[in-house]
Amino acid sequence: MTNFQKDFRHYRATYSLAAITLGVWLSQLFANGAQATNPINLFHFGALFGPDIIEYPSHIWRLVTPIFVHIGWEHFLLNFLSLIFIGRQIEAIFGSRRFFAIYLLSGIYGNILTFFLKPETLSAGASTSLFGIFGAMAMLGYLTKNPSFQAVGKQFAVLILANLAINVFQPDVGIFGHIGGALGGVLLAAPFAPKILQTKITETQKVTFFLVYLVSAVLMVLLTIMGWPDLYETTGNLATLTQSSVVFLSDLGASTSKIYFVNKIIKNLVCKTLVKIKIKWQYIGIDHWKCLPLVVER
Repeated sequence: MTNFQKDFRHYRATYSLAAITLGVWLSQLFANGAQATNPINLFHFGALFGPDIIEYPSHIWRLVTPIFVHIGWEHFLLNFLSLIFIGRQIEAIFGSRRFFAIYLLSGIYGNILTFFLKPETLSAGASTSLFGIFGAMAMLGYLTKNPSFQAVGKQFAVLILANLAINVFQPDVGIFGHIGGALGGVLLAAPFAPKILQTKITETQKVTFFLVYLVSAVLMVLLTIMGWPDLYETTGNLATLTQSSVVFLSDLGASTSKIYFVNKIIKNLVCKTLVKIKIKWQYIGIDHWKCLPLVVER
């Protein structure tokens, strides 16, 4: 048995998640080349975009797939290497199955918080999950009162706070996804606590934290879907969109093009408005529409 095989047996979850992340990124490059980070291509590969879920609730899978989609080499490498080097250490503490569950569920929670607070953004990245496993580690010390875990937990808490402080000054980074991921990890630390610490955490704590996670996640999704129409105001035949809304335009081969939106709700509000443009698959600001290419990394 090679060293890698031995390593893989110890860190199955980390390497499996890393392999999926790498596979998706290579697929993005293979399918779209230099246009892999084009917003429309990110959308097709499963990036989070709230209006699509609201129009088609069956697309709830968009709360999962963004974990594995990335926006550029730097974004991918940072998250990929963080998963490999830090993920293995955390997996060694929680165990493969618990680590895998925390990684996915906290990532989903981060996407849900983004969906709840900033549904109009197009976002992707594994940082929601990474902040989740950091948050879980930070919470272990508080739950168990174990001096060793408290020391490690404080280090991860500082890491989270330092990153969030930096994110405040980075408008192209999805801070709500990071916050949501960390909160998800905090809530999941008790239900998925390591075996060696199971006796330090009561069943009441495990059930309570998991119910808070589950109920809050479901409520945020339902409230966002039910409250979505309030995000828009109609003026005549035009829709006044929120400043960061994303509008996709498709050139029809002439100077006149229809505005194409990702979902029918916005499309119907605009009422088949025609505008003169000479741009193909670009973002543009027209009157009330502040259509900035708001694609956020996580």
